[in-house]
Amino acid sequence: MNAPRALILRFAQAAAVVSVAVGIFSGVLLALVYEPSSQSSTVRLYRAVSDVVDTSGDILLRRGDVAAVEQIPEHRGMLNALSDTAEAPVSVAARSHGLLASSVTGAIVLRVHALAASALILGLGAVWATMVLGGVSLRKHGIVIGMIALTMMLAWVGTTLSGTSRALDAYQIGRTLIVDNLPVVGDLAAVFLPERWNASRQFALHALWLTPMLGVLGGVVARRWRWMVGGVECGIVGLALVVGGVIWGMVDPPLPGGELRKPAWYLGAPYALFHVLPADATMLVVVFWWGVMVVASRSRSAFLRKTAVGMLGVWLSAGAVASLLLGER
Repeated sequence: MNAPRALILRFAQAAAVVSVAVGIFSGVLLALVYEPSSQSSTVRLYRAVSDVVDTSGDILLRRGDVAAVEQIPEHRGMLNALSDTAEAPVSVAARSHGLLASSVTGAIVLRVHALAASALILGLGAVWATMVLGGVSLRKHGIVIGMIALTMMLAWVGTTLSGTSRALDAYQIGRTLIVDNLPVVGDLAAVFLPERWNASRQFALHALWLTPMLGVLGGVVARRWRWMVGGVECGIVGLALVVGGVIWGMVDPPLPGGELRKPAWYLGAPYALFHVLPADATMLVVVFWWGVMVVASRSRSAFLRKTAVGMLGVWLSAGAVASLLLGER
């Protein structure tokens, strides 16, 4: 393996390992506040008499907007209660997630957690690409591509935990694609993905799926990558994740109430396909694309292996573009 590819592999492996650690640590902090319950709760509604801004001057609510004041961070502006009984039913999960998103610390931890998920997908993708291009054994890069798919599933479940309207839509889209359009696999998935969104079930899946990820990564690092994943690379990646999450949380905090602005970039491709194609056609495209990619990656032909790596790059890049273009409020 040439020197540039070896350097990329070292940092990609470090990103995969460190992002799991950062994701678990930030997830534990979030779990201290988040309440995974679908039971109904109520919040008092207020109308903005004037534009409401946060401490940095960014507009949170415009005049006439209605919101639950409990979910709005420290602000300047006038708010009036709609009435003595003006309340809106929300789930306990949505309310607790909104409280997290409305605080500075909660917003930062949420962003660090989201950044760790992105880093894990990018890190695993880079590891897989270097393995495929370097002609590493089929079993090894087969495990890595499986970890990428598992991570995307894990991250998708995480995006539904806020309990907001868009989060529930994301859950229904994903469930429809998997349960209703994948024979056999869909039947098994239906056991874990009930027809109606269930916060406690989704939270358990999101947390428990980290166990095999951590076990596989830990085993691989201990047995195969022990000499390749150094403390310097892990330190650089870990610091970048934390600093990046802090800056992201301060510059672009989650919306009041924990609402989604747009789909996660790694989920943008199926999101876009679902909005232009029927569900069965969308899943057919997904299965065909990933199937061809995996088959090409196992070929002895260097051209086909490069094609497989390119297909993964196109999929992720298209998802990022779709997230930007289709996810605006």
